[in-house]
Amino acid sequence: MYSWISIVLVFLLLFSCERQTSNDNLPVDKTPPGVYSEQEFEIDTIKFRRPVRYGLLGPIIGTEYCTALQSMDQNSIDTNHVLRNIILDMGGEILRHDEVTLVIQDFVLTDFENDGVDEMVLFFRESHIPVYGFLFVFKRTPHGWENIFRQEFSDHYAGVELRIESLANEEKILYINQLEQRGSGIRKAAIYFYRLIGNSFVEVLRILESGHIHGWGLYLNQEWICEFWVNTQANSIHAKYDFRFFSGAILDPDAPWESHLDLPFVAGELAVVYEWNEQQLRYETLDANAATHLALFDKFGNDSLFLSMYREELEVWTSSSDSLKVEIASRYLAAYDSTQQAGVSLGEIIKTTESGDLEFFRVEEK
Repeated sequence: MYSWISIVLVFLLLFSCERQTSNDNLPVDKTPPGVYSEQEFEIDTIKFRRPVRYGLLGPIIGTEYCTALQSMDQNSIDTNHVLRNIILDMGGEILRHDEVTLVIQDFVLTDFENDGVDEMVLFFRESHIPVYGFLFVFKRTPHGWENIFRQEFSDHYAGVELRIESLANEEKILYINQLEQRGSGIRKAAIYFYRLIGNSFVEVLRILESGHIHGWGLYLNQEWICEFWVNTQANSIHAKYDFRFFSGAILDPDAPWESHLDLPFVAGELAVVYEWNEQQLRYETLDANAATHLALFDKFGNDSLFLSMYREELEVWTSSSDSLKVEIASRYLAAYDSTQQAGVSLGEIIKTTESGDLEFFRVEEK
C-alpha cells in the first residue's frame, strides 16, 4: 500500500487532478520546442529534479518510448522501465523502485480527429492494484510525443475499463469509468466521455453509471443503474436508467443503517438521448424531464426536488390501506414540511476526505 500511495502522492503534488479541458490548464511553454528547461519541485522533504522538455502543448517524451511499447509484453520488466522513464521525462518521480511494478492496461495508437496525426493513449497501473490507474494521452508532433491529458481514474469495486469507438466520420470517442463517491451505504460512479478537439482532449459528457444510498441518516434513499450505448452513425449516446426512491431509517424501530428498499416511494425507467451540440462541443439532452431526474440522481438527499416531482404519490400513500405506507409517508412529509426551507435535506452527508476525484463520505442524522 505504501508504494501505491507514494505514486499517487507524487502525481497529485506535481500534476493537478482537475480535468484538463483546455490548453490553459496545460504547462506554459517557457522554452522553444526541443529545448530542455531545468525544473525543480520541493514539497516537504521530497525533492524532484528532472530536465523537462516542453513543446507547444505540454511535456514531450521521445518517440523511442512509443516504438518500444509497441513491441513489448505489457506486463514485462522492460515495460515497467519504459513507464518509469515516461513519468520522469514529464517531471515526476516514482519512489521505491524496488517494490513497485508498473504495467500497461491499455495502449492504443489512434487518430482521434481523422486528420492523419496519431495520438497515443496509455493507461497504466501497479501490477497488484487493479482498481487505480493513470490515463495519459499524447499527440505526435515534429518534436516527439507531447502530453495533452493526464488524469487518475479509479473504481474500488469493478476496476477501470477504457473503450474507444469510431464515429461515422471516423473521428474517435473515448470513455472510461470513475468511482466518484463511496462510504457507509454510499456509492456513486460515472462514465466520462472524451474527444480530441483541436489540441485539447476534452470531456464532452458525463453519464451517471450507478449509485445508491441506503440508510445512515437520510430520510430519502435511492438507487439507480444505467445501461448505455453509442450510436456511432448518428453521433449520439443513449442511456437507460432503472431507479427507485424509498425511505431510510424513518420509523422508531429502524436502526440507522436500515432502509425500506422493498417499499419504494416510486420506481421506474428513464430513457435519455444525448445529442452532439456542435456549438457547445458537448453531448446534451434536450429532455427537461430527463434532466430533472438526472439532477435528482446526482445529489443524494435532495428532498425538495424529489417532492416537487412526486409529492402527489406520497400523499396518496397517506390514505392507503397499508398502515406501514401511511406511517412512512406521513412522517416524511411532516418532517419536510416542518423545515419550511427550500432545498433542505432531512439528514446530512459529511465528506470526510478525498483522493483525486474520489470523495469519501459518512452520514449523520440531524
